[in-house]
Amino acid sequence: MDEIKSSIIRAKECFEKKQYENLIQILESIIQKNRNLLDEEESKTDLGEMYLLFAKSFLALNKLDESLKHANDCLHLAKNCKFFSLQAKTLRILGSIYSQKGNHLKSLELLRKSLQLEQKIGDKIGEAYALFELGIEEADGEELNESIEHLKHAVKIFKNLDREKDAQTVQKELTIILEEMDEDKWLEEKIPKKFREKKGMKL
Repeated sequence: MDEIKSSIIRAKECFEKKQYENLIQILESIIQKNRNLLDEEESKTDLGEMYLLFAKSFLALNKLDESLKHANDCLHLAKNCKFFSLQAKTLRILGSIYSQKGNHLKSLELLRKSLQLEQKIGDKIGEAYALFELGIEEADGEELNESIEHLKHAVKIFKNLDREKDAQTVQKELTIILEEMDEDKWLEEKIPKKFREKKGMKL
């Protein structure tokens, strides 16, 4: 059991360093050596963490099908074991996977479920991350009012939790969206509609 937990710590360190291939090798090795142990009830938490790390790493490598497989395995385990925090995190990963696959509606559905679950269990950090990812996906779909509302809420939560770096990351994205909205509004006011349509400008 100690070997499994120490390997998960090493894998997390690899993820922080963006050493995704090394992470995958570490986890594959530990699963091969400890398959029977990982099937036991007391090891389900560790197995869930490993599935999630697999999913995040394959996503970072843009191997979407592999990422989707592990994310679905993780979600199935989290639901069966009633690991609500893990379930919410996995829904966020699935939202990112479907976003990269170009399925905007599916991505929004999953991210909204993640947000609802984070709010239900009272995880404020998880709620802020869910708001951030949902806001970015809404901006990509040009649902800008909803996006701005969710990103502002994420900034507020991160600041309340003294996570200034996270707050700055979200604020940077929010500022870009607000600047784009101001530019679109200026174009609408200054350039005649017929001219915009003739030039094929999308506003």
